[in-house]
Amino acid sequence: ANWTNVSFIGCSLEGEFPVLTQEMDQLLINDNAFTGTLPNFPSTAVLNLSVRDNQFSGTFPSLVALIDNISIVNNSFSGTFPNLAINPAVLNFQYDLSNNALTALEDGLSNCFIAELSAIQLGSNELDTTNVDLFLQRCDEAYGDGTGGTVLPIQDLSIDMRFGSPGNDAPTDGTRRTSIQATYTAAGFTANISY
Repeated sequence: ANWTNVSFIGCSLEGEFPVLTQEMDQLLINDNAFTGTLPNFPSTAVLNLSVRDNQFSGTFPSLVALIDNISIVNNSFSGTFPNLAINPAVLNFQYDLSNNALTALEDGLSNCFIAELSAIQLGSNELDTTNVDLFLQRCDEAYGDGTGGTVLPIQDLSIDMRFGSPGNDAPTDGTRRTSIQATYTAAGFTANISY
């Protein structure tokens, strides 16, 4: 039989997460102590995915499932985060990738703008300005109406970059942060950047 929901929240589970071979539409394994890489799994169902507050590391898998919501906050995922397939019918889609060690966003996460994106957090990763610029360009392409206005506002966009890696354009000691809060209004896109 296929699993519909897999939920092990706050169960004090540890070690590597097993490879799953069955279809599911929800995977909630947050607030445990899983380590190692998160294995790919063959689900093609719409997936609500939360692996937050574990100790996963390595690159995040390129899932084949359509994603409803995703949270990977407070792990140690690194490298490029894949441009996952998003369920276009989902309302108030939320994307939380904060507090990891991600260095790049595949194609500026262009797929996430297919849905009604309401919040995205990229804070406390190792993204450089090139990645953030491409992401903001994808925001404009998705939500701009060609007249400086917006078609679909993002309610919350938070980006927080660590400087000090090769390719960054702000020389620091590696502990400094850049914070970008971006909003869309009738007057168009605005971003407040603080160093």
